Amino acid sequence: MFDSDLSVRRVRAVYRPRGRMVAVAIRLCIAMLLVLGCWSGAGYATDLQDPFQPPTAGRTAPTPAWVLQSILISAERRVAIINGQSALEGEHVSGAQVVAIEPNLVRIRKGGRDMMLTLNRDGSDGIRTRPPIAQAP
Repeated sequence: MFDSDLSVRRVRAVYRPRGRMVAVAIRLCIAMLLVLGCWSGAGYATDLQDPFQPPTAGRTAPTPAWVLQSILISAERRVAIINGQSALEGEHVSGAQVVAIEPNLVRIRKGGRDMMLTLNRDGSDGIRTRPPIAQAP
């Protein structure tokens, strides 16, 4: 019995330092993982939004498809400058047909829907829509 007790002590003496080294190595690995995890997660703070700001803060308004820039009316013709292109009544600009050119607005039609483009100075997009015109069968 004495011999087996001595051999157990020898085994413990041999493996105890290795056990401590393994424990220290595991602690170092965990510390490194924590440091790397915190370091790589620092970039995620920029994706957070201020909860006290309204939901539309920071978003830009969609740009309108048609911007009426100028209306030129003379005795011979009526011309509208839409999206930098000159258009006469009946012509197409950016997929919409110019229906009528009046002194303060231009009526366009796309897909059966009439829209009015106005010359605006207040910063709004200048597009007003009307319901589609009912067509006879």
